[in-house]
Amino acid sequence: MSVTLSMLVSPDGLSITAPGQRIIDQWGNCYDLVPATDPTKAPYQVRVNGVVDPVTQRVKRLYSYARWCCQQNVDGAWWYANSTRAWVSWVDPTKHSASPEGTAVSTQTAYLWDASGSRFSLRPTSGGQVAINDVTDAATSNAVSLSIKAGVAQHTNAAQHTYAYGGKPGAWTDVTPAPIPIPPQPIPASNIYKTNGGRIYAPDGSVFVAGGPNVLDAHIGSISPQTLRTLFPKANFIRLACGIPNGFASAQPVSAIINWAGVATQQGFVVEIESHISDQRDALTGAQLDAENAWYASIAKPLVANPRIWFGSENEVGGGVSANHLATYNAVRNAGSTSPFLCCVTKGGPGTIADNPAVYPAMRNAVWDLHFYNYMTGGSTDQAAVDTYVAGYIGRAQAFAKSADGAMPCIVGEVGFINYAGGDMNVDVQGGMGTNQVVRAALTCAKSGGSGAGIWLASGVPVGWPTMTDLTVNNNALTAHGVYVNQCLAA
Repeated sequence: MSVTLSMLVSPDGLSITAPGQRIIDQWGNCYDLVPATDPTKAPYQVRVNGVVDPVTQRVKRLYSYARWCCQQNVDGAWWYANSTRAWVSWVDPTKHSASPEGTAVSTQTAYLWDASGSRFSLRPTSGGQVAINDVTDAATSNAVSLSIKAGVAQHTNAAQHTYAYGGKPGAWTDVTPAPIPIPPQPIPASNIYKTNGGRIYAPDGSVFVAGGPNVLDAHIGSISPQTLRTLFPKANFIRLACGIPNGFASAQPVSAIINWAGVATQQGFVVEIESHISDQRDALTGAQLDAENAWYASIAKPLVANPRIWFGSENEVGGGVSANHLATYNAVRNAGSTSPFLCCVTKGGPGTIADNPAVYPAMRNAVWDLHFYNYMTGGSTDQAAVDTYVAGYIGRAQAFAKSADGAMPCIVGEVGFINYAGGDMNVDVQGGMGTNQVVRAALTCAKSGGSGAGIWLASGVPVGWPTMTDLTVNNNALTAHGVYVNQCLAA
């Protein structure tokens, strides 16, 4: 009959102190004691698979622990045999217990043990895998750290998901804790913009309705806030899209962003600063998200006293939206900013609002950032139909979740043209089919949400950029459509 390896592996706790018995480890290697022929190596040496291991000496006991063979010498020192039958110095397995609660391992040269005695380590394969008793678990990948909780081994991957070991390779359960919002913090009553009941209020108590251009941070060296004020005398809002297409990682120097945004606020603009990653992928997590939030904090701290500096979450992402909102919200709040924070909830269309309404009730001064293009209404030129669509879009966002201030206001952070009829997202046509209607809808219907719209200022962007409606010629004169936008802003 056939015999499986699992039937042969010696049970934990088997102790051998004389020849005649054997221990079989998890790899099928057979260990027993033989009398040493060299008196200096007495009393015993270890025989492995029928061959005396010459490096062993003065052995008094073999012991089976966690599917390994361990040996103890007459001085009380211990070793265990790894997968290559090499002996590794170790602790006394007869007294071994789980690693202390909270023990964490993030290098490939350290170990931890669970309550059952299994040993865990990190391996470099597949971006980081977990080895259990020196055997790599193929079900793991991108592991960056190990930890112990209540005697159970856990590993955390690069996406910051944590998995608990279920007692056998491949048996891992996702135990990632839900994000913990920062509790609502009191906001000073004066000199700030505040949200309440679905509206944004200026420091003087009036309702603030945002309206103005999106500006790429790549253009801050070629278009000044003073020029923008001249071109758009009625605008009060700029969405500063930083780092297209890679977001914060390819943004202009922080000092340049801080200086330009500060001057813009002196011109009467509220400036929203956001990391603009334009490939519509899942939200950043792990080390990348930490780096992005450090970038946000580096801008927020020196501008904390400026109420016209606002921040917005990562641009147009798919999965992990709410957790991303919370992490960046916490980052700017911890940096001292109490200004409105915009949660971008679209992925280029109306289908995605967010994914976890429980994140938002602890937030203060939180605003939805929606994006609206003519393709979403089929290029319609029926103003009433487009108005109805935008109103419904805003309503769905506000119904999804509330903040600590009640209904969250909505700002339509992008509005413009994508070549609906031609099916080409890389064609720039000023005032194309339905564009005027979506602009007017965003700047009128959105007012019912205490908000407004940001119109793309995209003149001079590189060829191949999915172009939005141009408002200027060479950043110093209005196009015909720019004139139309100014009329909407003044309405």
